Amino acid sequence: MDPQGRGSLADLSMDLQGDSKVLGLWSLASIFYMWDIWNQLYYIH
Repeated sequence: MDPQGRGSLADLSMDLQGDSKVLGLWSLASIFYMWDIWNQLYYIH
């Protein structure tokens, strides 16, 4: 693995994840939650 090749990308990823990781996890959780609800509604009907 080449640290120089991944340096800028890793730094950018860390900067983005620092603020948006929580929002990303919340969005994914809400999407799966809503998807589960829709599946249950379709199975009931």
